[in-house]
Amino acid sequence: MAARDRDVARASAACAALAVLLFLPSLRGGFAYDDVQIIVENPAFEGWSALLASLVEPYWPGPEGTAFGLWRPLTTLALGIQRLLFGDAAWAFHAVNVALHGVVTALVVRVGAGFLPLAVAVGAGIIFAVHPVHTEAVANVVGFAELGAAAAFLLAVGSFARDGVTADGPRPLTPARVAVVCTLYLVACLTKESAIVLPALLVVLEAWRLRLGVRDVGGLVSRRAGLYAGLAACAVAVIVGRYLVLDGATTPTPALGAALLVDIPRIHTLGEIWWQYGRLLSMPLWLSPDYTPGVIAVTTVWTPRALVGVAGVLAVLAGAWWSVRRSEARPSLVAFAVAWFAVTILPVANVVFVTGVLVAERTLYLPSVAVAWAMGAAGVWLWRRSVPMRALPVVAVLVWATTVLLHVPLWRDTASVFRHMVQTVPESGRSQWVLADELLAAGRTEDAVDAYALALSRLGGEIPFLTRSAGRLHQAGVVGPARALALRAWAADSLHASAPQLLTVIAAGDEDWDEVATWSRATLTLLPDDPVSLHLLSAAEGERENWRAARDARERLVRGAPGEAWQQWMWLIELRGRTGDPEGARAAADSARRRSPSPEGLRQIDSLTVVFGEKAAPLQNPSNLQIPTLDGRQR
Repeated sequence: MAARDRDVARASAACAALAVLLFLPSLRGGFAYDDVQIIVENPAFEGWSALLASLVEPYWPGPEGTAFGLWRPLTTLALGIQRLLFGDAAWAFHAVNVALHGVVTALVVRVGAGFLPLAVAVGAGIIFAVHPVHTEAVANVVGFAELGAAAAFLLAVGSFARDGVTADGPRPLTPARVAVVCTLYLVACLTKESAIVLPALLVVLEAWRLRLGVRDVGGLVSRRAGLYAGLAACAVAVIVGRYLVLDGATTPTPALGAALLVDIPRIHTLGEIWWQYGRLLSMPLWLSPDYTPGVIAVTTVWTPRALVGVAGVLAVLAGAWWSVRRSEARPSLVAFAVAWFAVTILPVANVVFVTGVLVAERTLYLPSVAVAWAMGAAGVWLWRRSVPMRALPVVAVLVWATTVLLHVPLWRDTASVFRHMVQTVPESGRSQWVLADELLAAGRTEDAVDAYALALSRLGGEIPFLTRSAGRLHQAGVVGPARALALRAWAADSLHASAPQLLTVIAAGDEDWDEVATWSRATLTLLPDDPVSLHLLSAAEGERENWRAARDARERLVRGAPGEAWQQWMWLIELRGRTGDPEGARAAADSARRRSPSPEGLRQIDSLTVVFGEKAAPLQNPSNLQIPTLDGRQR
């Protein structure tokens, strides 16, 4: 036994080294795609106290965090610690991911060696180390969630299997072992929520090893009452925590462009998803950062790929059933691999509920473990058949390793990711969105509007797409389409503040003060302290000579953000004066003077004080004074 343990340790270390060496080029990368919002621009990572407070906040920062339905406090903690220690040194973040991939690869070998021949476990480790579908999880920094959760998940499986599962029958677990498994389960769930399925996987593992039927599962669970009670308590704690942190949200916002799946039969789209799963796991020669509609059809009719996907699932299930019937002497590895994949992919498969992605390569990281074990067995079988047959697994490993090396650089920054997206899947809605942004930046306005229209046809009324695209168009001076998209966003979701915010700014540019007042008030209903909306509401009410309303908005703005903006106090001089408060006007003038940076600013303050700080506001402005209006112009 000691000799086998040494062999397992050496094999694990060798496969881990292969995984690390293959992904070392990712250390040359920077922050890309989701890394920017979750790490670089995350205000929670600016100090230790903010980081600790963020552990009871949604994983995604910003107002969309709750809607995304994710709470990963240990991932937040780990990434935040790295940010505070490493700062902008992206290579250090990548080094952590590469090291974790090596650890998980070693665990694939070690855990597999507990119930498989060592040669099969080694083959699985090699396949897992070089599988291209892992590129996104390893090369994109936020893939830490996949890597960390998989490491804790496999440690829990290995700890359970080592002392509790043998071919001769179940053995009782010590309280210490139960505590270890439950702790690892909690760590995995708080790193990524999809690890919640571990208890089901442990049942599958033990039933498979003991060749038990479905009717025997109840007795199996009752014999492990202490373990499963502890795991259930951990799961309840995680679910309650998610409920509290996410304000009662139980499921995430559907994937971009896929909101229709909530209301239509999903089997047709699932067929497309299953086809992509099969392709990515068996022939991953091209990879994509995006699988939004256009790449995967959200439809109610059968497409050729959907039919292939469904047929493939049925064929795999039939093969698993056949292997179980055929393998009377030992458990069927094929059946176990299928069960492992089905259990671990379930949280993101859009089967039980609609999730935040249709397909994402990173989500296949843990499910691919059992696929690696099955492929390892197939590779050993080919190796032992004949010398010519050995070329097949060797060529597969070399091709996959080359695919990884070609795709790792595509994750070096956001521009590279988007460029790769547009080149590989131009038909996707997100690609057309990215392309439209690039065309707009290049000054090709008409082409950009056409690309936005195509993206809209594929993504539908998705609020992030509508509002961000409208904002880009407005910044480029394309006001009509910007207003149309913002109005569509408001019609789709009147609880989302970004649409009325933008409509307020557009109306201010048109000097349509009635519209400014309408949209700024709509924004303030959702965001009561929004400074831009308060500023523009005050300006609009001033232009309409609703002085009391203008003063109220400006007072709210000053109270909410006192800061050093002397102009806010300068505008209050007039508003307080016009509402019969000359003493308040003089106090506002004093506050403005303390903050004014220039002689010109002081001159304007003094001019307003002469008019509005000495007596009740006049009906007409003296002709010799140039008094700034609320939007900053002279009148």
